[in-house]
Amino acid sequence: MSDAKQALLPGGVLIYTIAYANISTITATNVRITETVPANTRFVLAQSLLGWSCANNSPAGSTCVLNAGTLAPGARGSAVFAVLHNGTTSPLIITDTVKIGSANVDVNLANNTASVG
Repeated sequence: MSDAKQALLPGGVLIYTIAYANISTITATNVRITETVPANTRFVLAQSLLGWSCANNSPAGSTCVLNAGTLAPGARGSAVFAVLHNGTTSPLIITDTVKIGSANVDVNLANNTASVG
């Protein structure tokens, strides 16, 4: 996950790019990416990849899910998740964590979470 290390001022939009891949030898089904809207922000639908379960302006703490479908072995994809800084403190460090999972049994859960902030 990357946020391009942007300095975020109140009212600014922070765009996270989430790159994911199936590094397994079996097809991953029902792949879901889960984000929690970080503190001092709200979700921005217009600048996010279509398909997130959250409504525009969902507040901090909201859980947003994106269905990525089925990934064959070696398949890759990316998603965009955008938030708006709604705090009054500037500059602000915003920490975001993303999780990915599927309907399949995963023998390596250590590579299913990433954080940036």
